[in-house]
Amino acid sequence: ADELAWFADQVNNGETAINGALTADITLADNVLPMIGTDANKYVGVFDGQYHTVTFNVEATEAKTALFRKLSGTVRNLHTAGRISSAQAYACGIVAEMWGATVENCISSVTINIEVPNVDQCHAGVAGRASGAGNIIRNCVFDGKFTGEDPQSASGIVGWAPERTFIQNCLQLGTFEQEGAGRGCFTIAWGKDPMIIENCYYLNSFGYLNEGVSTQVTEEELADGSICYNLNGDQENIYWTQNLGEDAYPLPWNTAKQVYAQGGNLLCNGSFDPEHLPTFSNENTNPMTRDDHKFNGDGVCTECGFFDATAIPQLVDGCYEVFNITQWKWFASQVAAGNTEINVKLTADLNLGNELPMIGTEINP
Repeated sequence: ADELAWFADQVNNGETAINGALTADITLADNVLPMIGTDANKYVGVFDGQYHTVTFNVEATEAKTALFRKLSGTVRNLHTAGRISSAQAYACGIVAEMWGATVENCISSVTINIEVPNVDQCHAGVAGRASGAGNIIRNCVFDGKFTGEDPQSASGIVGWAPERTFIQNCLQLGTFEQEGAGRGCFTIAWGKDPMIIENCYYLNSFGYLNEGVSTQVTEEELADGSICYNLNGDQENIYWTQNLGEDAYPLPWNTAKQVYAQGGNLLCNGSFDPEHLPTFSNENTNPMTRDDHKFNGDGVCTECGFFDATAIPQLVDGCYEVFNITQWKWFASQVAAGNTEINVKLTADLNLGNELPMIGTEINP
């Protein structure tokens, strides 16, 4: 706790670019919260929680209460827990105000007690106000709760995003102590049109649902591994893990096992084939299949609209260099469409199999 207070003091007095990492869980004394960053000295460094927890219990005396008060840098792999009671605006689980900052792979289990209802206070499970352009909140969980006689103006992930903000691969599990939600509440986030929400899921809805950009899930789906798998997107980078049969829901840390889709099939757009759904396991013994794209002559999939950038040959010194079958089809389609004088050079052997896209037509030889 003393070292965390020292770190906050360094940042708040001008050493804004220093980096920090937790090496243990920290429990702060009641009504002690060394907030990092100020209006004059926003934190611009990298703070890595290294999968540790900071626990606090504070009665806010002013607006913008969070472990990170003003952030322009990066916070990752951090878990916050405890309680904030506030009659002021922007009581938040991790960051009160972001300015072109990144919060990733973080978990907020903070209870936020809203003492005075006000639809302009913008409390949030993760980040309060996302000011400035280019804020990113990705791979984060809020599993805390909002309490108070009439909790209002509370959002699961981001309280208010007036500038371009990306919210990606997040899980909102927060709850309200009372049934229903107060005015001005948003299940995921409140923001203007530049706010982009992608691949986000929620268990409990309150206020506005951010419909069309977030998906409600059940406790069974959280437990069976399907949401863990979905949160990892194309599976190229695995951030979300879960020990199936033990963990009620996934977390964005590598402290558990990877979840694999087994059996079943993916459509070419990456979504599950409804006629061949997979099961999910921590063992990869029966990998899922995936449909191939069906490209037209211009490298666009007729099934899902995906564009293959390698479908169009590169023009080098006035000659198109062709090295795959899709490019050969493109060449044939160009000639058939009337571009009969283009020059082509093969840079690899091609096996056309049962296909023979012939070059030249009666009209366009």
